[in-house]
Amino acid sequence: MYYPQANGLAEAFNKTFCNLMKKTVKKSRKDLPVKMEEALWAYRTTFRTATQTTPYALFYGTQAVLPFEVKISSLRVAVNEEPYPSGANMMTHQEGKNVGPINGHYLKRYYP
Repeated sequence: MYYPQANGLAEAFNKTFCNLMKKTVKKSRKDLPVKMEEALWAYRTTFRTATQTTPYALFYGTQAVLPFEVKISSLRVAVNEEPYPSGANMMTHQEGKNVGPINGHYLKRYYP
């Protein structure tokens, strides 16, 4: 089905994503899967002036917790010491509100 407004949005995303990939992927393209995941994360967590928020926040209703914030215990997020049986940790705000579990296996990729 042809829908001009959506086609324009898709083309804008494709242009931005292709530019991100050109900047990060080496010519051999062996690192393509890893760089694609990183490029998508960068796109989803980048502030957009049109919406006054990030695509991640629009979809999930909360700001993304960046991997380094978990490691250094940032001001806005603290990690409980006891992980869930599945290997995930519970994320909490400093005010004591639970944010939700975060998968420990995903973080091990960045912090072995």
